[in-house]
Amino acid sequence: MLKEIWNSSYLLFILTKREVSARYRGTILGVIWSLLNPLLLFFTYYLVFDFIFSPKWAKVEPYALFLVSGLFPWLWLSSSLVDAAESLTRNAELVKKSNFPISVLPVMYVLSHMFHFLLALSLTYAIFIVFSLLGYLRFSPSLFLIPIPIMVQLIITVPLAISVALLQVFFKDVKDILVNLLNVLFFLSPILYPLDQSIFGSHKWVYVIISSNPFSYLFSIYHFVFFENFVNLKYIVLLVVTFVILSYAVAFVLYSKLSKVVVEVV
Repeated sequence: MLKEIWNSSYLLFILTKREVSARYRGTILGVIWSLLNPLLLFFTYYLVFDFIFSPKWAKVEPYALFLVSGLFPWLWLSSSLVDAAESLTRNAELVKKSNFPISVLPVMYVLSHMFHFLLALSLTYAIFIVFSLLGYLRFSPSLFLIPIPIMVQLIITVPLAISVALLQVFFKDVKDILVNLLNVLFFLSPILYPLDQSIFGSHKWVYVIISSNPFSYLFSIYHFVFFENFVNLKYIVLLVVTFVILSYAVAFVLYSKLSKVVVEVV
C-alpha cells in the first residue's frame, strides 16, 4: 500500500493539483477563498467569544485564536475523511482501469485539504503576530514546532482515509456513520476547550473519556505550539505511536483483502 503510493507520487501530485483547481474553477476570487473563509471565521469567533460570551474555561487571550488553532486542523481531518469515503465510488472510471493504484485516490483528498489547511495556518500565524505586536501574546520558540503536529496528522489521516474509502465501496452507509461519528468526536476533542482536568470540576469521568481520545493529544500539540500549555508531553509519544500503528495495521489488512475486488463492486 505505502509502496504503491510512493511509486505513484507524481500521479498523486497531478490528481491533487486537479482537485484543488476544480474547487476554485469558475469562482471570482479563486484560491483567495481559502484565506478569506478562515479570516471571516476568526473575526466572527473573536467578536462572539472575546466580547459577547466568554467561556468559563477560557484561560488565554484571545480565545478565538485558541479556538481556530484546534479548529483548522480538525477541519482538515474531518473534510479529508468525509471526501475520502467516496473517493473510490466517485472515481469509478479510474478504479476500473487496469493496474490503477487505487490507494492514491483517498490520499488525494487528504493532500488537497492539507493545502487549504496550510493556507489557513499561515493566516493563523499572521493573526498571532498581530496580537503579539499588540502585547496580548508572547513570541515563543514553540511556534517553530508546527511541522511536528502537521506530519503526525498527515501520517494518521492517510490510513484512516484509505480504510473508510475501501469500506464505503462495500457498505454504502459508512459515510453516514462517519459523519455522525465525527460530530461526536468534535465535542470529545479539546478544540473548544483545553485538555485540562481542572475545567471539568467534579466530572472526572468526562476528562477520562476525552483523554482516551487519541486525537485529543494531536489537537493539544497545536495548542502547545501557540500557547505553550494545555499538553501533557509525557503521554503524547506513546499514544500517538500506538494509534499510528493500529491505524496502519487496519488499513493494511483491509487493503490486502479488499483492494483486488473493489473493481468488481465499484
